[in-house]
Amino acid sequence: MDQRSPTPSATRVELSSALMDLTNGASGVVGRASRQTGPQVGTPAHMWVGGQNWSTGFSSIMQAISTAIDHSHAFATVLRAEESHGPSLAALCRAFVEVAGRAWWLLDSKDGHQLEHRAAVMRLREVIDMGEKGAPARVRDGQLETVAHAEVRRDAEDAVGRAAVAGQHEKTPNYKTLACRVMSAAEIVDPEGKYSHLSAVAHGHGFTVGGLGARSPHQAEGFTHFAISLPIANAQAYLRIMTRVLNVVAERFISLSCDAAEHDCWRLTYVTLHNRIVTAFDDLSKQ
Repeated sequence: MDQRSPTPSATRVELSSALMDLTNGASGVVGRASRQTGPQVGTPAHMWVGGQNWSTGFSSIMQAISTAIDHSHAFATVLRAEESHGPSLAALCRAFVEVAGRAWWLLDSKDGHQLEHRAAVMRLREVIDMGEKGAPARVRDGQLETVAHAEVRRDAEDAVGRAAVAGQHEKTPNYKTLACRVMSAAEIVDPEGKYSHLSAVAHGHGFTVGGLGARSPHQAEGFTHFAISLPIANAQAYLRIMTRVLNVVAERFISLSCDAAEHDCWRLTYVTLHNRIVTAFDDLSKQ
């Protein structure tokens, strides 16, 4: 079957099922870790936190991974819909690699001090970007209370000062850089080109969206709506990005924080579901 042909519904359902199972596997890894008071004894993370509970940095990592998992769940759900929503899938893939890139930047720290420094800098950047538009809140004595932006920023600046590492000046990379770095770690070919494509489709750039099978109304008699599909080539690229990125992030988190049994379980899950996805595309190529 031609790579520009729309991905058949039955194939999209199979791909969705495999991705959902892989995502559930990653969710289980983070879920089991979060139910522990801290990293497994004997792991690098346990040493980084000095044998204490999960730190701010590791909490930030788990939050980022959980957000990436949420995007992956949404992608899998939309993928199996009756209609193929190509632009929405590109937008979800783009959001996924951006937030997975946040997790990777933190996971790629060389030690606990750098991790906490990066997490504090990332938090301050978020507070600054939010400005006065947001309504930050916190729980105190069991009650939810609104916090003034000035107080939140002051707390974030103080946190950066406490976590600062002598001789280092961390600066949170922009989202494109974060996404490209994690795709590079996942051995995705031409990560900048892939990110540009995802952005172009998500933003509705006519030339790129046209590649999804959309036609201008005047080009077909009686044509009353745009037909935007998900070409096989696009489906293959998006699934490759999401599965490989999810794998490198999960592998790094497990290597830092979990035991060998968790690693073995994840490897079996990833290999099994990766092979299911490869088989689904191989079957299409034979048609």
